[in-house]
Amino acid sequence: MLHEVTWDEVLAFNESNISFNLFMNTLNYYFNTAFPLKVTYVKGTVVNKWITKGLIISKNKLQLLCNIKGTTDLSMESLKYIQNYQLIFRKVVKEAKKKEMDRFVCQPKIKIKLYGS
Repeated sequence: MLHEVTWDEVLAFNESNISFNLFMNTLNYYFNTAFPLKVTYVKGTVVNKWITKGLIISKNKLQLLCNIKGTTDLSMESLKYIQNYQLIFRKVVKEAKKKEMDRFVCQPKIKIKLYGS
C-alpha cells in the first residue's frame, strides 16, 4: 500500500517537523489499515456490535485528516473535503447506533412458557 502512496505532499514542505508529521500520520494510517488490532473478548464486558471494521478504518482516516488539517495550511477545497468527511462519518455512526438499538429492542429478552399446553 505504501508503494502506491504519492509522497509529494510530504516532500513539498521545507520544514522538517511538518514533513515528518505528515509522513508519520500517513504511515500510521496505512500501518493500522494493514495490521489492525486483534480484538479479544472478555466475559462480562459490553461489546459494541455496531462498531465495524469499516467504521474503525474511517475513524483512522478522519484522525489522519484532522492531524494534517492542524499541522498544515490547506486549500479551501481540502478543508471542505475534510468537513464533508466529518459530516458523513457522524451520520454513518448515528445510523449504525440506530440500527443496533432497533435490533436490540426488537430482540426478545424474556421467553414465556405456557403451562398446560
